[in-house]
Amino acid sequence: MFSNKRFALPAILALFVLLSAVLGACSSKSGGEASSSPSPSAASPSQQSQEPASPEKKDPVTLEISWWGGDTRHAALQEAFKLFQQKYDWITVKPTFSGFDGYADKLTVQLSTDNAPDVFMFSRALTQQFGQSDVLLNYYEHKELIPALSELDPIMQSPYYKFGDKLIGMPSGITSTVLVYNKKVFEEAQVPVPTDDETWLSLGEKWSKVHQANPKVYGDAGWFYMPEAYPLIMKQLGGELIDGASNPPKASMHPDQARIVWTWTEKLWEENAIPRDSSDTIGFDAGNLASALSAASVIPSTAAMTEDPLGFATLPKTFDGSGPKISMPPVPTSLWGIDARTKHKEEALLLVNFLLTDKDAIKTLKVETGVPAVAESLEYLSAEVFGGTGVESEMLDVVKRSQQGSDEYWLPAQPLGAPDANAAFQTAFEKYLFKQVDIDGFLAEAEKTMNEKLQEAAK
Repeated sequence: MFSNKRFALPAILALFVLLSAVLGACSSKSGGEASSSPSPSAASPSQQSQEPASPEKKDPVTLEISWWGGDTRHAALQEAFKLFQQKYDWITVKPTFSGFDGYADKLTVQLSTDNAPDVFMFSRALTQQFGQSDVLLNYYEHKELIPALSELDPIMQSPYYKFGDKLIGMPSGITSTVLVYNKKVFEEAQVPVPTDDETWLSLGEKWSKVHQANPKVYGDAGWFYMPEAYPLIMKQLGGELIDGASNPPKASMHPDQARIVWTWTEKLWEENAIPRDSSDTIGFDAGNLASALSAASVIPSTAAMTEDPLGFATLPKTFDGSGPKISMPPVPTSLWGIDARTKHKEEALLLVNFLLTDKDAIKTLKVETGVPAVAESLEYLSAEVFGGTGVESEMLDVVKRSQQGSDEYWLPAQPLGAPDANAAFQTAFEKYLFKQVDIDGFLAEAEKTMNEKLQEAAK
């Protein structure tokens, strides 16, 4: 919902749909083609049972696949495709890849002109748009060819994966929004490091204490720049910003709860515990940041920014310790979709299932497309590939912990028009952030303009 145009947080993901396209994506612009990818968890079947049986003899098939990313993702996926071709020797995989910029627009045109690859990566921000166009294969109609679905179905009951009752996306990987903190900064300030049991209020107190101990260090760079944080806090206080069940969907700012959040934030701004106007001079690499909300999927790159030891905690599950503990389940970093018109449905499904469950593929991909969504694949990667140590294993561990200890798992509604509504919210928020309007003006404009966008989309 929020974006920071002046400060680049380590996280690329954001849960709310306006910015969710950048979560888990590597933004290298290199590209090319080559010939050669309440708990929300469920019990995992054996790895062998994850692979569907295939007939002994098949006619040769060329399967086209596309994705976005950087050089390391490109290389890892192409190695995985080589393994796939060895296992299913009648299939040749023809991959096309690019950087993130322009990828979604190109894919949208390809789908609308019946010229899309058989399999493609897409952002969860596009699930409802693609679902409306009715051009993606419904995985539910092919369960026998994608055994991983039976395990993953419990975590895929959201508009990130589904359009109505159709499952049109399988996760290339998953991620959670977590708190990354600098252990050295907290130790020097003699402030206990954040834990999985924090409330937002207790976390804010730690930010203030760190800044008081060392005025050159900020407790946080701005929690509001992580898009899912504000909708989650509002939900924890009893209000949802968008009611997706109404017709048309309706936005409400819930002024009483909103004032609680922004009064708390105003105090942190006044103390300078968090900057009101962040910049790229604040970060772990500069040594002047105690913690930041981040997508777990980018923890390895975040750790590479500094020599200081980093720690990881889950987001607070309540604002002040009262009420039920509410958190968000892991979300897809991106999704694998299949063109409903492909002539190679069986092969496309085999490829998606292979990328999710094959141990050699998991070993090759590591976390290039996110944390493995299948529980057994995650455990294998953590214990056997990473040896249970190192920053990658810590990343996998905090994603697992994010699925524990909550009374309720919740995701914000994502009706048609949500991206435009969120953009309208962003515009209103920036006026408040830069003191052009007060809190009442901000909330009034946000509610009015968000509803205008939602109503336009519903027509």
